[in-house]
Amino acid sequence: MTLDEIEQAVGEHLAALSPAPDIAWPNKDFTPDGEYVEFRHIPNERVDPVISGGYEYQIGIFLLSAVTASGGYSGAANTLAQRVADRFPKALRLAAGGGSVVISAPARFGTPFQDGTRFRVPVEVRYITEG
Repeated sequence: MTLDEIEQAVGEHLAALSPAPDIAWPNKDFTPDGEYVEFRHIPNERVDPVISGGYEYQIGIFLLSAVTASGGYSGAANTLAQRVADRFPKALRLAAGGGSVVISAPARFGTPFQDGTRFRVPVEVRYITEG
């Protein structure tokens, strides 16, 4: 399974969130207009625990940051972050390539922070591939 296939499976699942937020995709132009989700993929390790090979899998993290305008309370960002986290429950399987991307842990919230005119709440989604 390729990194592109992994990103596509998770990205399509995120984009199907209803109502769908704007998404800032990696390597694509994006001009913020209101609240949005920033999509980042952090591939970690490729593993094949069998000496003879053939059982390779990928471990990684998606950092899906809920971003809203700063200057108010954090409620809007927290609400968007919770919607994103709820979209990726532990054990969710998403078809990708010839196998699946499996969400391997409950989504975790990072420390919120202000970034200029934006307020961010990071949501960490861990995965492992199978198949």
